[in-house]
Amino acid sequence: EELDVRLRQGHEQRQKDRQHLAMTHSLKENFAVVVRDLFRMLEDLQESYVAQTRHYEQLAMRVRSQEAEHSRNMKEAEAVSQDQTRFLSSLREHLQRARKHSQDKEAEIQYYTQAAERYEHTAKTLYSENH
Repeated sequence: EELDVRLRQGHEQRQKDRQHLAMTHSLKENFAVVVRDLFRMLEDLQESYVAQTRHYEQLAMRVRSQEAEHSRNMKEAEAVSQDQTRFLSSLREHLQRARKHSQDKEAEIQYYTQAAERYEHTAKTLYSENH
């Protein structure tokens, strides 16, 4: 009977050990599944990070390019503005000279007209005195 008890206890212990081994194996498999899922998630995150980084680099390059273009446009606009200012200044100078020249010609015409009228008057006076 003692032998039966020991055999039964040995058998129960082996059965407990097998159950424990089966549970351990099941836990290992479940853990392996979790680890694989975590690695897939990590891989997805890395791919997303790389894609996001590339997208950011492209965006930054486009922004820098637009900034450079805006800067060029501003410089060109400033140059055009300066050219217009110089042109308008030159035009004002030419108009002032033309106005002065016109005034001078007007005064000269007036002078010669008055002189001609004087000569005409003198000529008429001389003619009427001689006739």
